[in-house]
Amino acid sequence: MAKAKPEKNTAEERSWRDLEQKVNPRTMSAQGRKRFALAALNAALIAAMVVGAGWGGYEILATLTSDTASLRDPAGAAPLREIVVVNDADGVLDQEWVERTLNLRKGTPLMEIDLFQLRTRLLSTPQVKAVDLRRDFPGTLTVTLRERLPVLRVNAQDNAGVTRTLLVARDGVVYAGQGYDSARLNALPFLDGVRLARNGRGGFRPVEGMEDVAHLLQAAQNDAPLLFADWRVVSLARLGLYDEIVVKTRKIPEIVISRKIDFTQQLARLDYINDYARTQPEAVVQRIDLSLGGDVPVAFDSAESRLLSPSSVKPSNTRIRRDL
Repeated sequence: MAKAKPEKNTAEERSWRDLEQKVNPRTMSAQGRKRFALAALNAALIAAMVVGAGWGGYEILATLTSDTASLRDPAGAAPLREIVVVNDADGVLDQEWVERTLNLRKGTPLMEIDLFQLRTRLLSTPQVKAVDLRRDFPGTLTVTLRERLPVLRVNAQDNAGVTRTLLVARDGVVYAGQGYDSARLNALPFLDGVRLARNGRGGFRPVEGMEDVAHLLQAAQNDAPLLFADWRVVSLARLGLYDEIVVKTRKIPEIVISRKIDFTQQLARLDYINDYARTQPEAVVQRIDLSLGGDVPVAFDSAESRLLSPSSVKPSNTRIRRDL
């Protein structure tokens, strides 16, 4: 028969090992429960990060080994289906010209198209002033063009010595026009009094002073279209030294216009002088100098030369509406 352990009655005889070790969670303090919850949340977050990293690594490995095309082209290697051309209101280069110049094969993945190379290809035509190219998924290449507009014509010899009629834009660029209506080109005056210099690339350097000439031509077209319709030649021979533009019309061999005086004022004087000349049927005007301002010297076919003031010139028909 086993002997019963003697009961320990004194504090010295008791040990911490004899204390009850079980703790009821319900009896934990609020601070302890908070620490327990934070520890559980941290463990869950770490587990989620490990699982996410593993899944991401698996997807990257699967992409590299099974579908390299989707990595190069996030849009799923979208093929070129159409080319959309957006041009200025006055532009004449059409869809056919753009497609022929770009020479792109339908079905080419959009992301494989070199936009810089295509832009350079379009700008190699001097008629094109600016280009914007844009990929519009799923399968459209949008081409936006801005063209130079011709203001004068000029005759020049090409590399083979053949004389050709070229066009001059308001920024002085000389180019062979494409797509223009013949009636529009025939209405442009010819440029004279300049020597075209070659640029080493088969073309010509820009003509200096064309910005001022373009302003004059624009003013004449807008404010005096009947006068402009008679203009045949615009000479820049005196522009550099004397700031003068010389215009030759069907009826008047020489009209001198200063680029230092407002063009609208000079065109108004020219309009009054034309009215005066119509009242003198026996006299043919040879030269009109508008560069002197108020009083305008007018030379007739005889030795006579008159100094006319616009205020003293009476229109031949006051009922005719003014161009200005």
